[in-house]
Amino acid sequence: MAKKQPKTGKEPHSTKTPSKNVDPNSYLQKNPTWRFNKIDSAHPEWSMKNCCDFNESVLDKLVDFERQTWSEISIVSKKQNHHVSVSGLIKDAQKRLDELKIYEDEVFSLRLSAKERLYGILKDGVYQIIWYDSEHRICPSIKKHT
Repeated sequence: MAKKQPKTGKEPHSTKTPSKNVDPNSYLQKNPTWRFNKIDSAHPEWSMKNCCDFNESVLDKLVDFERQTWSEISIVSKKQNHHVSVSGLIKDAQKRLDELKIYEDEVFSLRLSAKERLYGILKDGVYQIIWYDSEHRICPSIKKHT
């Protein structure tokens, strides 16, 4: 018994090419931009609304960061500014991310001063701020030999 062959009007294309070839690390060459749509304004301790010196310390620091690339911010100053696994955050912060319906594996910590930190999501060079931590409590450092 002979097999039936389907009739086709055109030969199918044998090669596929991606419509865009994007390097996932290309954001490292970009200057930061800020987005405030994910700010946790309801949290009593970590809301930017509770930051009384926002104009002086936080805003000035964000302006300073804009003069650098993400490579300079996150690679050169890796000990100060870095990705943090959500599992490394305190339990209250992990629970709050769930309540905010923010389902990420990691957040990015920006150091503003010895204790002050911003926590947010870094995607394609855009930093979406979630929390302002004035006392470095959301992800406390573990000091060596303690």
